[in-house]
Amino acid sequence: MRVGLTATFTIAVSGTAPITLQWRKGATVVATTMVGAAGTQLVSQSSSHTTPATVAGDDGAQYSVVASNGFGSVTSSSARLTVVSQRLFVTDGASLLLWNNPHTLSTARPADLALALPGARAVATFGSQVFVLGNAGIANWADGLSVTALSAPSFTIPLTALTPAPTQPLTRLTTATMGDGLSLLAWSQEGAWRLSLPGPVSANPTTRAAFKHPFNQLPSLVYVPLASSGGDRLFMGQISGAGLLAWNGAGLATGQPMHDFATTNANVWALALSNSRLVGGGSFGAGTPSTGIGLWNTPGTFSAPRAADVMLASTAGTFSTNDFIADLSCDGAVLAAGVQNLSNQRLLVWGNVDTATAASAPSFSGVLPASPKRVFSLAGRHYTLTQTDVVLFATPVAGMTLTTIATLNGFGFTDFAVAR
Repeated sequence: MRVGLTATFTIAVSGTAPITLQWRKGATVVATTMVGAAGTQLVSQSSSHTTPATVAGDDGAQYSVVASNGFGSVTSSSARLTVVSQRLFVTDGASLLLWNNPHTLSTARPADLALALPGARAVATFGSQVFVLGNAGIANWADGLSVTALSAPSFTIPLTALTPAPTQPLTRLTTATMGDGLSLLAWSQEGAWRLSLPGPVSANPTTRAAFKHPFNQLPSLVYVPLASSGGDRLFMGQISGAGLLAWNGAGLATGQPMHDFATTNANVWALALSNSRLVGGGSFGAGTPSTGIGLWNTPGTFSAPRAADVMLASTAGTFSTNDFIADLSCDGAVLAAGVQNLSNQRLLVWGNVDTATAASAPSFSGVLPASPKRVFSLAGRHYTLTQTDVVLFATPVAGMTLTTIATLNGFGFTDFAVAR
């Protein structure tokens, strides 16, 4: 069950009363109750114990009961309490896999639960809500922390809700709080579709807009920050040499882009948002573009075309011409980048990207076991997704080797997200 709820355990006893029940959490006695009037014979007499509101540390606790009367005592088998405060959801094209409390994982282990979902290839979360892109549409679980093997989706948004209909398979999802409430964005190589889902969320989105890519090139990522002024803004990376597209609040209702972030001869493969900067990984520069990470300051207030304000590590020799930045993730001011090339793959981490300059080399660089597809950072850990694994690393610091916390194995992993 979720953190903050109570758990109730029930025991059945038979024998000569009175029978004393000693409830135990591990080796600690947490309650003592007595059942039956003296001298009566009890047959399958039930009694229950309810825990206080659960906390994350209660996960895995073993509860048992010692029942005793004048003739002796007997100890029940144990019941394990599972308390969920976070869940890692992973798609593999055929199912939705989940691991409980990924922040506590320390060893390789199979999924705690697998739900069959044909075509499941992208997942996004909003708090504890979970959205999964599958063949039948976009399935939603209103409370992903309470999902069990028997939990059907709360509803499924049919792909016919996307207008105009996409001509390429959808591959990614993301969520954001926008001016009219919760928005869900789905995208493919031709562009993105926005579904406005004000509460209560239902299978019938109230508004929709399509952000078609004018050059039919793969958008690297879509991210929707809440602008500091002027309403929401949407960013899309381009690999057509124009860099970035942007939509202001008005365009979010029509799907019409405002080309105010276009940069010359730039290809943006991945996007993320730190506390204050828009972060883009790609190739930049006139003539022969070089691989790098561009930082745009105060992206919510831009009103004119501009290149990146800072090219991160552009003078520190961090990137080679063979490097490809597969994905970026920001956890506050911590930036993690998954980089691959022809001979190796690396996880790069900058500790404070909000103040980084062109000379700021990574605070950490470590070799990854396989080429990264996705990178995610949360609460002091970095997650990387490859084709066959999700690998969790402790937040590295300068001088440390990359320490694997857990490796979650599967086949054909396509996307992942954390609900909390």
